[in-house]
Amino acid sequence: MLLAGALPLAQQEKHSEMVMQLQHDKMEAQRLREEAAVEHSKAEEKIAQLEVQQDVKTSAAKVVEWHAKLGEMRLGQLKLTCTVERLQGEKKHLEDMLARTEKAFVKLEQDLVQVTRVRVPP
Repeated sequence: MLLAGALPLAQQEKHSEMVMQLQHDKMEAQRLREEAAVEHSKAEEKIAQLEVQQDVKTSAAKVVEWHAKLGEMRLGQLKLTCTVERLQGEKKHLEDMLARTEKAFVKLEQDLVQVTRVRVPP
């Protein structure tokens, strides 16, 4: 005897199995979604880590480049210092030669005056 609106037992069992299967599928989909979220989070962490490593490598390369440039600048500074010292030495030598030449010139002028006085009677 069936009541009005009531489903046969076989159909009710079929619907019950379908509802249970849908609940199972829903739980499975939720589990897979959570796993995907965890994997996504891990992937984002790995990307951030790789970006930091790349920044470190880039920074290290810049430090090496700057160190090389600093070495070149120090070498250039040393060369310039040597050149300045050499030119200062040459300048000192030329100043000394000029002073000696001027003294010799003054002495020659004095000798000329002496010679001229001796030859010209007053």
